Amino acid sequence: MEDLLTKEQQLILKYSRVYTDFLGKPAVSTLVKQELNWNYIVNYSTQHGVAPLIYKYLNGMGAKTLIPQPIYEKLRNSYFHTFSKNTRLFDDFNNILKGMEFEGIDSILLKGVVLAEFIYGDIGLRPMDDIDFLVKKNDLDAVQQILLDNGYISSQVIKSKFVNKYAKTHHLPQFIKGNHIIEVHWHIHNENNNYNVEINDLWRRAIPVQIGNRRVLILEAEDMLLNLCLHIDSHFPVGDIRFNGFCDIAEYIRKKKINWDAFLLICKKYKAFDNISKYLTLIHKYFEVNIPDIFIISENEPGDLEKRFILILQNKNHKPIEINSNIDSFTEVNGFKNKIRYLAGDIFPSRKFMMKRYKIKNKNKILLYYPLRFFSGIYKLIRYLIFKR
Repeated sequence: MEDLLTKEQQLILKYSRVYTDFLGKPAVSTLVKQELNWNYIVNYSTQHGVAPLIYKYLNGMGAKTLIPQPIYEKLRNSYFHTFSKNTRLFDDFNNILKGMEFEGIDSILLKGVVLAEFIYGDIGLRPMDDIDFLVKKNDLDAVQQILLDNGYISSQVIKSKFVNKYAKTHHLPQFIKGNHIIEVHWHIHNENNNYNVEINDLWRRAIPVQIGNRRVLILEAEDMLLNLCLHIDSHFPVGDIRFNGFCDIAEYIRKKKINWDAFLLICKKYKAFDNISKYLTLIHKYFEVNIPDIFIISENEPGDLEKRFILILQNKNHKPIEINSNIDSFTEVNGFKNKIRYLAGDIFPSRKFMMKRYKIKNKNKILLYYPLRFFSGIYKLIRYLIFKR
Protein backbone atom coordinates (compact mmCIF):
# COMPACT_ATOMS: atom_id res chain seq x y z
CA MET A 1 0.00 0.00 0.00
CA GLU A 2 2.94 2.36 0.54
CA ASP A 3 3.40 2.62 -3.22
CA LEU A 4 0.12 4.58 -3.26
CA LEU A 5 1.80 7.40 -1.31
CA THR A 6 3.44 10.42 -2.88
CA LYS A 7 6.95 11.37 -1.83
CA GLU A 8 5.45 14.14 0.33
CA GLN A 9 3.24 11.64 2.13
CA GLN A 10 6.18 9.27 2.57
CA LEU A 11 8.18 12.09 4.15
CA ILE A 12 5.35 12.87 6.58
CA LEU A 13 5.10 9.19 7.52
CA LYS A 14 8.85 8.84 8.05
CA TYR A 15 9.53 12.10 9.90
CA SER A 16 6.50 12.35 12.18
CA ARG A 17 8.46 10.97 15.10
CA VAL A 18 10.93 12.04 17.75
CA TYR A 19 14.43 12.43 16.35
CA THR A 20 16.81 10.15 18.26
CA ASP A 21 19.89 9.70 16.08
CA PHE A 22 22.30 11.96 17.95
CA LEU A 23 25.32 9.70 17.46
CA GLY A 24 27.48 11.46 14.91
CA LYS A 25 26.01 13.43 12.04
CA PRO A 26 23.59 11.27 10.03
CA ALA A 27 23.30 11.61 6.29
CA VAL A 28 20.45 13.79 5.08
CA SER A 29 17.70 11.57 3.72
CA THR A 30 17.26 11.44 -0.04
CA LEU A 31 13.59 12.24 0.60
CA VAL A 32 14.46 15.81 1.59
CA LYS A 33 16.71 16.28 -1.45
CA GLN A 34 13.89 15.63 -3.89
CA GLU A 35 11.70 18.31 -5.41
CA LEU A 36 8.80 18.43 -2.98
CA ASN A 37 5.49 20.22 -2.58
CA TRP A 38 6.41 21.79 0.73
CA ASN A 39 3.14 23.70 1.00
CA TYR A 40 1.31 20.36 1.04
CA ILE A 41 3.66 19.06 3.74
CA VAL A 42 3.13 22.14 5.93
CA ASN A 43 -0.65 22.21 5.49
CA TYR A 44 -1.12 18.49 6.12
CA SER A 45 1.26 18.29 9.08
CA THR A 46 -0.33 21.32 10.73
CA GLN A 47 -3.84 19.94 10.25
CA HIS A 48 -2.85 16.54 11.65
CA GLY A 49 -0.76 17.77 14.59
CA VAL A 50 2.68 16.61 13.44
CA ALA A 51 4.26 19.84 12.13
CA PRO A 52 6.37 20.35 15.31
CA LEU A 53 7.68 16.78 15.04
CA ILE A 54 8.67 17.24 11.41
CA TYR A 55 10.35 20.57 12.23
CA LYS A 56 12.45 18.96 14.97
CA TYR A 57 13.28 15.93 12.85
CA LEU A 58 14.46 18.00 9.89
CA ASN A 59 16.52 20.16 12.24
CA GLY A 60 18.05 17.07 13.80
CA MET A 61 19.27 15.74 10.48
CA GLY A 62 20.68 19.14 9.50
CA ALA A 63 18.31 19.68 6.59
CA LYS A 64 17.46 23.33 7.29
CA THR A 65 19.25 24.68 4.23
CA LEU A 66 17.42 22.26 1.93
CA ILE A 67 14.00 23.61 2.88
CA PRO A 68 12.56 26.82 1.40
CA GLN A 69 12.98 29.52 4.05
CA PRO A 70 9.27 30.49 4.25
CA ILE A 71 8.38 26.81 4.73
CA TYR A 72 11.02 26.36 7.40
CA GLU A 73 9.65 29.39 9.26
CA LYS A 74 6.10 27.99 9.16
CA LEU A 75 7.26 24.66 10.58
CA ARG A 76 9.35 26.45 13.20
CA ASN A 77 6.39 28.65 14.18
CA SER A 78 4.20 25.58 14.58
CA TYR A 79 6.64 24.27 17.18
CA PHE A 80 6.81 27.51 19.17
CA HIS A 81 3.05 28.06 18.89
CA THR A 82 2.48 24.57 20.33
CA PHE A 83 5.03 25.19 23.08
CA SER A 84 3.42 28.49 24.05
CA LYS A 85 -0.16 27.17 23.94
CA ASN A 86 0.68 24.05 25.95
CA THR A 87 2.59 26.09 28.53
CA ARG A 88 -0.43 28.32 29.15
CA LEU A 89 -2.75 25.30 29.23
CA PHE A 90 -0.48 23.50 31.73
CA ASP A 91 -0.26 26.58 33.95
CA ASP A 92 -4.02 26.99 34.02
CA PHE A 93 -4.57 23.29 34.62
CA ASN A 94 -2.27 23.53 37.62
CA ASN A 95 -4.99 25.55 39.36
CA ILE A 96 -7.48 22.74 38.69
CA LEU A 97 -5.10 20.21 40.21
CA LYS A 98 -4.58 22.49 43.20
CA GLY A 99 -8.33 22.62 43.78
CA MET A 100 -8.64 18.84 43.53
CA GLU A 101 -5.73 18.35 45.92
CA PHE A 102 -7.46 20.62 48.44
CA GLU A 103 -10.64 18.54 48.17
CA GLY A 104 -8.70 15.27 48.40
CA ILE A 105 -9.70 14.19 44.88
CA ASP A 106 -7.39 11.87 42.96
CA SER A 107 -7.11 12.13 39.19
CA ILE A 108 -5.42 10.13 36.43
CA LEU A 109 -4.04 12.18 33.55
CA LEU A 110 -4.80 10.80 30.10
CA LYS A 111 -3.20 11.07 26.67
CA GLY A 112 -1.92 14.56 25.79
CA VAL A 113 -0.29 15.77 29.00
CA VAL A 114 1.33 12.41 29.71
CA LEU A 115 2.60 12.03 26.14
CA ALA A 116 3.99 15.57 25.98
CA GLU A 117 5.79 15.30 29.33
CA PHE A 118 7.02 11.72 29.44
CA ILE A 119 7.06 10.38 25.86
CA TYR A 120 7.82 13.25 23.50
CA GLY A 121 9.94 14.89 26.20
CA ASP A 122 9.13 18.36 24.87
CA ILE A 123 5.75 20.05 25.31
CA GLY A 124 6.29 21.82 22.00
CA LEU A 125 6.16 18.55 20.04
CA ARG A 126 2.65 17.38 20.88
CA PRO A 127 -0.24 19.77 20.12
CA MET A 128 -3.16 19.43 22.52
CA ASP A 129 -6.72 20.50 21.86
CA ASP A 130 -7.65 19.83 25.46
CA ILE A 131 -6.56 18.21 28.72
CA ASP A 132 -8.26 14.93 29.61
CA PHE A 133 -8.23 13.36 33.03
CA LEU A 134 -10.03 10.58 34.83
CA VAL A 135 -11.77 10.89 38.20
CA LYS A 136 -13.98 8.55 40.16
CA LYS A 137 -17.68 8.84 39.43
CA ASN A 138 -18.58 10.03 42.93
CA ASP A 139 -16.14 12.96 42.53
CA LEU A 140 -17.71 14.32 39.33
CA ASP A 141 -19.89 16.96 41.00
CA ALA A 142 -17.00 18.31 43.08
CA VAL A 143 -14.66 18.46 40.07
CA GLN A 144 -17.31 20.21 38.01
CA GLN A 145 -17.64 22.85 40.72
CA ILE A 146 -13.86 23.34 40.83
CA LEU A 147 -13.85 23.96 37.07
CA LEU A 148 -16.71 26.45 37.36
CA ASP A 149 -14.92 28.23 40.22
CA ASN A 150 -11.87 28.58 37.97
CA GLY A 151 -13.83 30.32 35.23
CA TYR A 152 -14.66 27.34 33.01
CA ILE A 153 -18.09 27.04 31.41
CA SER A 154 -19.80 23.77 30.53
CA SER A 155 -20.33 23.36 26.79
CA GLN A 156 -23.33 21.09 27.29
CA VAL A 157 -26.32 21.85 25.09
CA ILE A 158 -28.83 19.00 25.13
CA LYS A 159 -31.55 18.02 22.66
CA SER A 160 -33.97 17.25 25.48
CA LYS A 161 -33.65 15.85 29.01
CA PHE A 162 -35.37 12.64 27.93
CA VAL A 163 -33.04 12.01 24.97
CA ASN A 164 -30.04 12.93 27.10
CA LYS A 165 -30.84 10.08 29.52
CA TYR A 166 -30.01 7.59 26.77
CA ALA A 167 -26.83 9.30 25.55
CA LYS A 168 -23.82 6.99 25.60
CA THR A 169 -20.81 8.75 27.02
CA HIS A 170 -17.95 8.24 29.43
CA HIS A 171 -17.10 11.88 30.16
CA LEU A 172 -18.75 15.15 31.09
CA PRO A 173 -19.36 17.78 28.40
CA GLN A 174 -16.26 19.83 27.69
CA PHE A 175 -15.47 22.74 29.98
CA ILE A 176 -14.16 25.80 28.17
CA LYS A 177 -12.36 28.98 29.19
CA GLY A 178 -11.08 31.04 26.27
CA ASN A 179 -8.93 28.67 24.20
CA HIS A 180 -8.54 26.19 27.06
CA ILE A 181 -10.63 23.01 27.08
CA ILE A 182 -10.89 20.46 29.89
CA GLU A 183 -12.54 17.05 29.56
CA VAL A 184 -13.40 15.07 32.69
CA HIS A 185 -13.77 11.29 32.29
CA TRP A 186 -15.12 8.64 34.63
CA HIS A 187 -14.20 5.82 32.23
CA ILE A 188 -11.94 5.41 29.18
CA HIS A 189 -14.65 4.17 26.83
CA ASN A 190 -18.41 4.05 26.35
CA GLU A 191 -20.35 0.89 26.97
CA ASN A 192 -19.21 -1.44 24.24
CA ASN A 193 -20.35 -4.91 23.29
CA ASN A 194 -16.89 -5.87 22.05
CA TYR A 195 -14.75 -4.95 25.06
CA ASN A 196 -15.19 -3.89 28.65
CA VAL A 197 -12.32 -2.43 30.63
CA GLU A 198 -12.72 -2.71 34.40
CA ILE A 199 -12.04 0.84 35.50
CA ASN A 200 -11.16 -0.16 39.08
CA ASP A 201 -8.23 -2.16 37.70
CA LEU A 202 -6.81 0.99 36.13
CA TRP A 203 -7.11 2.91 39.38
CA ARG A 204 -5.46 0.08 41.30
CA ARG A 205 -2.48 -0.03 38.93
CA ALA A 206 -2.10 3.75 38.46
CA ILE A 207 1.33 5.27 39.14
CA PRO A 208 1.98 8.55 41.07
CA VAL A 209 4.17 11.14 39.32
CA GLN A 210 5.06 14.82 39.69
CA ILE A 211 4.07 17.29 36.97
CA GLY A 212 5.34 20.71 37.92
CA ASN A 213 4.83 20.81 41.66
CA ARG A 214 1.68 18.72 41.64
CA ARG A 215 1.24 15.04 42.40
CA VAL A 216 -0.98 13.24 39.93
CA LEU A 217 -1.53 9.70 38.76
CA ILE A 218 -0.87 8.27 35.32
CA LEU A 219 -1.83 4.93 33.86
CA GLU A 220 0.56 2.03 34.10
CA ALA A 221 2.48 1.49 30.83
CA GLU A 222 0.29 -1.35 29.57
CA ASP A 223 -2.93 0.43 30.57
CA MET A 224 -1.78 3.60 28.80
CA LEU A 225 -1.12 1.67 25.60
CA LEU A 226 -4.55 0.07 25.97
CA ASN A 227 -6.12 3.51 26.36
CA LEU A 228 -4.32 4.95 23.32
CA CYS A 229 -5.47 2.06 21.12
CA LEU A 230 -9.06 2.13 22.37
CA HIS A 231 -9.18 5.90 21.93
CA ILE A 232 -8.38 5.49 18.25
CA ASP A 233 -10.79 2.57 18.00
CA SER A 234 -13.63 4.78 19.27
CA HIS A 235 -12.89 7.65 16.87
CA PHE A 236 -11.34 6.19 13.72
CA PRO A 237 -14.38 4.10 12.66
CA VAL A 238 -16.45 7.28 12.36
CA GLY A 239 -13.69 9.27 10.64
CA ASP A 240 -12.82 11.41 13.67
CA ILE A 241 -9.07 11.00 14.11
CA ARG A 242 -5.90 12.84 13.14
CA PHE A 243 -2.69 11.23 11.94
CA ASN A 244 -0.90 12.13 15.18
CA GLY A 245 -3.11 9.63 17.05
CA PHE A 246 -1.18 6.84 15.33
CA CYS A 247 2.12 8.62 15.99
CA ASP A 248 1.27 8.68 19.71
CA ILE A 249 1.02 4.88 19.81
CA ALA A 250 4.24 4.43 17.84
CA GLU A 251 6.21 6.83 20.04
CA TYR A 252 4.79 5.32 23.21
CA ILE A 253 5.95 1.83 22.25
CA ARG A 254 9.37 3.15 21.20
CA LYS A 255 9.87 4.99 24.48
CA LYS A 256 8.27 2.70 27.06
CA LYS A 257 9.30 -0.81 27.95
CA ILE A 258 6.03 -2.67 27.45
CA ASN A 259 5.48 -5.93 29.27
CA TRP A 260 3.88 -7.66 26.31
CA ASP A 261 2.86 -10.73 28.29
CA ALA A 262 0.98 -8.55 30.78
CA PHE A 263 -0.48 -6.51 27.93
CA LEU A 264 -1.73 -9.66 26.22
CA LEU A 265 -3.43 -10.76 29.43
CA ILE A 266 -5.31 -7.50 29.95
CA CYS A 267 -6.33 -7.34 26.28
CA LYS A 268 -7.85 -10.78 26.58
CA LYS A 269 -9.37 -10.10 29.99
CA TYR A 270 -11.18 -7.03 28.65
CA LYS A 271 -12.02 -8.75 25.34
CA ALA A 272 -10.11 -6.04 23.47
CA PHE A 273 -7.48 -8.23 21.79
CA ASP A 274 -9.05 -8.22 18.31
CA ASN A 275 -9.67 -4.47 18.33
CA ILE A 276 -6.17 -3.62 19.49
CA SER A 277 -4.36 -6.05 17.20
CA LYS A 278 -5.72 -4.20 14.16
CA TYR A 279 -4.01 -0.99 15.19
CA LEU A 280 -0.78 -2.58 16.39
CA THR A 281 -0.52 -4.29 12.99
CA LEU A 282 -0.72 -0.88 11.29
CA ILE A 283 1.85 0.61 13.66
CA HIS A 284 4.24 -2.30 13.01
CA LYS A 285 3.86 -2.03 9.24
CA TYR A 286 4.00 1.73 8.73
CA PHE A 287 6.01 3.11 11.67
CA GLU A 288 8.89 0.60 11.85
CA VAL A 289 7.96 -0.43 15.40
CA ASN A 290 8.62 -3.94 16.68
CA ILE A 291 5.43 -5.64 17.88
CA PRO A 292 5.19 -9.26 19.09
CA ASP A 293 3.94 -11.61 16.37
CA ILE A 294 0.85 -12.58 18.36
CA PHE A 295 -0.56 -9.07 17.80
CA ILE A 296 0.20 -9.00 14.06
CA ILE A 297 -2.67 -9.83 11.72
CA SER A 298 -1.56 -11.55 8.51
CA GLU A 299 -3.65 -10.59 5.49
CA ASN A 300 -3.08 -11.27 1.82
CA GLU A 301 -4.98 -8.13 0.89
CA PRO A 302 -5.21 -4.83 2.79
CA GLY A 303 -8.25 -4.70 5.06
CA ASP A 304 -10.73 -1.85 5.38
CA LEU A 305 -8.82 -0.35 8.32
CA GLU A 306 -5.54 -0.20 6.41
CA LYS A 307 -7.22 1.27 3.36
CA ARG A 308 -8.73 4.04 5.44
CA PHE A 309 -5.38 4.65 7.15
CA ILE A 310 -3.86 5.20 3.71
CA LEU A 311 -6.69 7.61 2.93
CA ILE A 312 -5.68 9.63 6.00
CA LEU A 313 -2.13 9.88 4.67
CA GLN A 314 -3.50 10.84 1.27
CA ASN A 315 -5.54 13.56 2.97
CA LYS A 316 -8.75 12.10 1.58
CA ASN A 317 -12.08 11.41 3.23
CA HIS A 318 -11.65 8.24 5.28
CA LYS A 319 -15.08 8.28 6.88
CA PRO A 320 -17.15 5.16 6.23
CA ILE A 321 -20.92 5.13 5.94
CA GLU A 322 -22.41 7.33 8.62
CA ILE A 323 -24.29 5.60 11.40
CA ASN A 324 -26.45 7.74 13.67
CA SER A 325 -25.75 6.64 17.25
CA ASN A 326 -29.19 7.88 18.27
CA ILE A 327 -30.77 5.14 16.15
CA ASP A 328 -28.91 2.58 18.25
CA SER A 329 -30.00 4.35 21.45
CA PHE A 330 -33.60 4.34 20.20
CA THR A 331 -33.65 0.53 20.29
CA GLU A 332 -32.92 0.67 24.04
CA VAL A 333 -36.00 2.80 24.81
CA ASN A 334 -38.81 0.69 26.28
CA GLY A 335 -42.47 1.30 25.50
CA PHE A 336 -44.20 2.79 22.45
CA LYS A 337 -44.93 6.16 24.13
CA ASN A 338 -41.34 6.51 25.27
CA LYS A 339 -40.07 5.70 21.77
CA ILE A 340 -42.31 8.43 20.32
CA ARG A 341 -41.06 10.83 22.99
CA TYR A 342 -37.45 9.95 22.17
CA LEU A 343 -37.99 10.47 18.42
CA ALA A 344 -39.68 13.82 19.02
CA GLY A 345 -36.80 14.98 21.20
CA ASP A 346 -34.23 13.83 18.65
CA ILE A 347 -35.91 15.26 15.55
CA PHE A 348 -37.11 18.48 17.21
CA PRO A 349 -34.40 19.29 19.79
CA SER A 350 -34.03 22.44 21.86
CA ARG A 351 -33.44 25.81 20.19
CA LYS A 352 -30.03 26.10 21.87
CA PHE A 353 -29.01 22.74 20.43
CA MET A 354 -30.15 23.75 16.94
CA MET A 355 -28.20 27.00 17.06
CA LYS A 356 -25.03 25.22 18.08
CA ARG A 357 -25.44 22.18 15.80
CA TYR A 358 -26.15 24.20 12.65
CA LYS A 359 -24.17 27.32 13.63
CA ILE A 360 -27.24 29.52 13.31
CA LYS A 361 -26.54 33.18 14.06
CA ASN A 362 -30.03 34.56 13.48
CA LYS A 363 -32.54 33.14 15.99
CA ASN A 364 -35.41 33.91 13.65
CA LYS A 365 -34.11 31.32 11.16
CA ILE A 366 -34.12 28.37 13.57
CA LEU A 367 -37.51 27.08 12.39
CA LEU A 368 -36.16 26.75 8.84
CA TYR A 369 -33.62 24.17 10.01
CA TYR A 370 -36.08 21.73 11.58
CA PRO A 371 -37.29 20.39 8.17
CA LEU A 372 -33.64 20.06 7.18
CA ARG A 373 -32.99 18.00 10.29
CA PHE A 374 -36.09 15.86 9.70
CA PHE A 375 -35.24 14.90 6.12
CA SER A 376 -31.58 14.43 7.01
CA GLY A 377 -32.66 12.01 9.75
CA ILE A 378 -34.81 10.03 7.30
CA TYR A 379 -31.89 9.83 4.87
CA LYS A 380 -29.54 8.57 7.59
CA LEU A 381 -32.11 6.02 8.74
CA ILE A 382 -32.43 4.59 5.21
CA ARG A 383 -28.65 4.38 4.84
CA TYR A 384 -28.42 2.78 8.28
CA LEU A 385 -30.97 0.10 7.38
CA ILE A 386 -29.19 -0.64 4.11
CA PHE A 387 -25.84 -0.81 5.86
CA LYS A 388 -27.18 -3.19 8.53
CA ARG A 389 -28.22 -5.63 5.84
